[in-house]
Amino acid sequence: MQTSAVYPPGPADWRKSLLEIQRSPTDFLLNLQRTYGDFVHYRHGPAHCYLINAPDLIREVLVDNADQMTRPPVTERSIGRFLGHGLLTSSGDYHAAQRKTMQPMFTPSWIAAYAPTMQVCVSELLSTWVEGAVRDLSQDMADLTMNIIYRTVFGTGVPHLQAGVRSAIETLQHYSGEMLRRTPTITEAQVVQAVAQLDAAVDEITASHNSSTDSESLTARLLRANGTDDRHLTARQIRDEAVTLFVAGQETSANALSWLFYLLAQHPNAVDALRTGDEPDLIEWTILEALRLYPPAWLIGRTPKAPYPMRGYTIQPGDSLVISPYVLHRTAELFAAPDEFLPERFKDAPPRYGFLPFGTGPHVCIGQAFAMQEMTLTLTEVLKHWQIELTSTDPIEPEPLVTLQPKTHIRAIIHQHA
Repeated sequence: MQTSAVYPPGPADWRKSLLEIQRSPTDFLLNLQRTYGDFVHYRHGPAHCYLINAPDLIREVLVDNADQMTRPPVTERSIGRFLGHGLLTSSGDYHAAQRKTMQPMFTPSWIAAYAPTMQVCVSELLSTWVEGAVRDLSQDMADLTMNIIYRTVFGTGVPHLQAGVRSAIETLQHYSGEMLRRTPTITEAQVVQAVAQLDAAVDEITASHNSSTDSESLTARLLRANGTDDRHLTARQIRDEAVTLFVAGQETSANALSWLFYLLAQHPNAVDALRTGDEPDLIEWTILEALRLYPPAWLIGRTPKAPYPMRGYTIQPGDSLVISPYVLHRTAELFAAPDEFLPERFKDAPPRYGFLPFGTGPHVCIGQAFAMQEMTLTLTEVLKHWQIELTSTDPIEPEPLVTLQPKTHIRAIIHQHA
């Protein structure tokens, strides 16, 4: 006699859950945790999902038993359509081999070598700012991080490619967000066009690098790199990793910087504290606090390769284990006053496996040091010269797509800082 499956606590009405997910995935998951706790079952249409929000379970899934997990099927069907099998979408032995090949390109010395390029890009942006102007900060940060990625990953500006790449990334963001909500509007033709735009951009740039051996861009180093079998990477592997670095690096940093300046504009006392320079670590704490409240990588998914026991229940292959840094970082048991912007909280180390702005385990973000350096340089230069005043006091809601974007543009009046 077959018995019914038993699940952890969670909402019973899957239709209502789906409607709530479509309205706001972040609010839905946040309410799940606050209503049912740190191990919650819910249905996402026909799929069984488990929100895990306890540091011990997160360590189990992402670190201790990471080899028993793989990416959920939706990853391949959504961002996998665009990124192929780059570091952001691959898993298992293939991911480990690619990671080993890529890691030497992200050593501290190499990251530091990109600082002058980043500094130039920041200076170029700020040279366009004038006293009293209204700026679209989200657009400015997207332009900035795109220039940085072009010059570090691709080693060139190639301005004629930027519109196509930006359009492709926008299609990727909305296509993946719609798959999460199950509200498709992006057509197959739009997906095909976006992939073609990304392919064309990488093909043109890699072709220019093939005739040069002295460039130190990430693309040039990918072309020279050997895989674990001492063979050069294939054209497809180079394409997937280059596109992944571009999409992941540009989008995540743009959103992180947008949220950072949004928060600072609301907290002038925090800006004053940064400018006094009394606490040398305050810039880092401020960036970490912005990443806590608005982590660009707001959702991490895994599925077990075989039936997997967890707290007395069995998770089946194909079921989704859902970890949301957005929810985790707003958990009162882990962070006092979790909804408040308090950079000084990072004077003490955050809870282990309770703070995941860059993930953890074998899939931890390879570009973490790159992003922190980029954000530090940008914040430092803005603080030197400019004061930011939001044009509206209306709160800006997050829009959870592949990354956690502001739902509306962040507009601000900028004033020169004496």
